[in-house]
Amino acid sequence: MEEQRIGRMYWALVKRWGVDRWEGLFPRGLRRSSALPLLALVLLVALPSLGYYLHRRGRFSTLKRQIKGEQQSPAAAIARPGGIVPLVLTRTLTLGSDMPEFRSVTMLPGLGMDVLQITASLPERGEVQLLAAATAEDLVSGTMPARTGANDLHGALEVPWGGLLLGRPTPVGTTIRTSWRGDAIEVPLDATERLSSSGGLLAMLSTDTAETATQAQGERALATFHAGDFNQHWLGKTDVSVHVMLGARTLDLTVTAKNIGEQPEPMGIGWHPRFRVPSGDRDGAEVRLPMGEQMELANTATGVPSGRFGVPAAVVQRMQGHAVRLGREGLDVSLVQLKPALLDDGTAAELRDPASHFGLRVLVDSASVQVLRVSSPAGQKYVSFGTQTNLDDPLGREWSAGTGPGITVLEPGQSLQWKMRVELFAIGSP
Repeated sequence: MEEQRIGRMYWALVKRWGVDRWEGLFPRGLRRSSALPLLALVLLVALPSLGYYLHRRGRFSTLKRQIKGEQQSPAAAIARPGGIVPLVLTRTLTLGSDMPEFRSVTMLPGLGMDVLQITASLPERGEVQLLAAATAEDLVSGTMPARTGANDLHGALEVPWGGLLLGRPTPVGTTIRTSWRGDAIEVPLDATERLSSSGGLLAMLSTDTAETATQAQGERALATFHAGDFNQHWLGKTDVSVHVMLGARTLDLTVTAKNIGEQPEPMGIGWHPRFRVPSGDRDGAEVRLPMGEQMELANTATGVPSGRFGVPAAVVQRMQGHAVRLGREGLDVSLVQLKPALLDDGTAAELRDPASHFGLRVLVDSASVQVLRVSSPAGQKYVSFGTQTNLDDPLGREWSAGTGPGITVLEPGQSLQWKMRVELFAIGSP
């Protein structure tokens, strides 16, 4: 009997404590006030909104790691090329698929949305890296230069020109100078012996906005840049947008440059990724190219174009429309006046790796593209398929006196668009 009385006493204390807490949080006046429903409505809207914000910012994955006691590695914590964490689009494999599929694409918002790496799943090799590229840790460690030439080691999206720009040395020794319509243009000099600058200027800028989304077609990323005059290195005022769409077997990249100034400006766009041979068997890898003429050089050491186009070398002609073994010899050619090969639906170049039963196709998906540069130095296990809307040395006099203008001129309000599609396909399995 005494135990029941004590139990009722403790229960009364617990109820009293609960009532006191309730009164403290929600006084009688508030409970009777018309503001209570409004407060409840605000909470119902605010909590889901906070959850959505955390989801978009990727904070849920961070919270999950903290709950599980997981910690990011020191390398991951400092890998912020350009001061911003890389942006990664990822996708899961199609259930039951036995075809090559894209898994991810990593871009650098702090370095002009450069495409750092692309990964794919190959049925017989698992997940592989498709680009011969540096890592984010290499870029932030200072072990490699910021500018590394036209075939950039961190997949630069090249604006306001693609490929090679030539000029005269300036007294400061770190820049070269050229001109357009009488106005001087001074750009950073590559870390090379020739007086040239490669890869454009976009990689020197950070994005103004960058967002990702999931759509029916795949994972999407969109970034914008208020590039202006590219830190006083270019003429005019420019806005640039980068759109990336990652699907199961296609990766689409679109770069648009718009003249937002009051004067005309020269504008070019390009990209020169290095695609790896997954098996490492360079001798057995095959290359297939579209039809087109070869850009002739006045000086092979400096890369100065002659302003003329000619018949490609015999080895290149064999690759036009046919898959031909790459072999041990180096390959370096710029094709212009591009046309689809026989039976092709569009202008395309292919890298095939029979040892991996894998093929990769680069589709020129824009009429503005003038040049396909194909490069594979002897001994290297990659092939670079680069596309440009401008010719090499686009501001050089050789083009005004030769085959036509080397670069597009944007009037105020006009835009230039560059598009490129990378496709994966399977080739004969045993």
